[in-house]
Parts: sequence; C-alpha cells; structure tokens
Amino acid sequence: MWQGCTIGVRNFVYGTDTSLFQFKSEKICTIRTRNLVYGTDISSGEIEVAKTETLRHNLHITYKVADCRNLENAFTRKFDAIISIDSALTHLLDEENMYCALHSIYERLEYGGIFIASFRDYDKMIEEKPAWAYPTRYRKTENGYAIILRHFDWNVDKCTSSQFYIEVEDQKEPKLFYSTYKQWAITREKLLSISEKLPFSNSFWLFPDKTRFYQPIFCALK
Repeated sequence: MWQGCTIGVRNFVYGTDTSLFQFKSEKICTIRTRNLVYGTDISSGEIEVAKTETLRHNLHITYKVADCRNLENAFTRKFDAIISIDSALTHLLDEENMYCALHSIYERLEYGGIFIASFRDYDKMIEEKPAWAYPTRYRKTENGYAIILRHFDWNVDKCTSSQFYIEVEDQKEPKLFYSTYKQWAITREKLLSISEKLPFSNSFWLFPDKTRFYQPIFCALK
C-alpha cells in the first residue's frame, strides 16, 4: 500500500483459512466483504492515484486523507478489519510513532475485529543488508511498460530507499522518475513487543509458506 495507508472494512468475514486472502497486483487487496470499504492515505496526491486505480479495477472504495496515527480525526465509526499492505507502516521511524499508529488502529476496530499488515522480511534484510530490491518490478502501462528499480542505503535498522521508475512508451524516449524515502526495518519481535503494550487479545505472524503471500503478515485481534 501507500505511505501510511490503511483500509477499513465493515462486515468483514475472516477465519483461520489462509485461502481467505486473495491479493491482486501490487496495490489491490481483494477480500471477501459485503460492503463499506474505506481507504486512507496521508497524501492527497496518493489518494487521487488510488481513485484512478479503483476505477480501473472496477472496485468500490471510499477514500479519505488521514494520518494512521490519528484515524479518529477522519472516522467516528469503527471497522471489522483494518488492513495495511507492503510495509506501509515502516515510514513511521520510531517506537513512539508506531505505538501511536497501533493505538489509533486499535481504537477504530470493533471488538472481535482484526488488524492485518504485511511487511518485508526485515529480520532477513537487516542480516543481509541488500543493496537492491529483488525481483525488479515490471508493469504494463496504457502505451507501453514501466520498470521499477529500488536501491537500499542502510544505517543499522533504518533504510533509505531510492526508487527509479522508468517509463517506456512506443516510439518515445524512456522517462525516468526518481523518489527517495526512509523506512524503519522493524523486526517481527519488535512489532510484537509494541503491540503487546496495547490491549489486543492476540497478536501473531503468518508466513508465506502458509498464506501464499510474498510477505510475512502481522495480525492483531481486538
């Protein structure tokens, strides 16, 4: 997902069957819901991108600009599930901010609700300190294709990620777009320890060999 992005779902059906989760493309998560799906991001520009992708995939999602550390400023209602995919929360660079986000998420969940978040395997990445993200990402565009390369610059458990987006269109010179951001390579043990400071009834990890999703998934039940 996008920086600080969360999706809130009403009338969400979940269980221990990991085939429940069916992930589509890089950004879209499809789950068994009956209605009322909300998406948030701290960036209004990313919200506009999300709206465009939503229309392209023929989905029905309502979007709001919101800070995941203060979801109560955007929503008074509560949700059966809140979902954050692809290390979105690691843009929060310290324990204080991560705690604020988990606390805000906890407060927006119904009792019996679930928080689901996927993360890169930072335990492995901290050990290996890779310079580049693999595999290289490739996607088709309306008039050609795009290649995404990501470089990592490490400082203990903080990582500066430089992203190179190369857009190739028919009969045109390729275009290069560059962006950079920092992320906290938070370990699974550390995230669990922060979640245990909140009154979640249970927190645990699910792994790719069981979920068939490419990243470890953190789950917390209210």
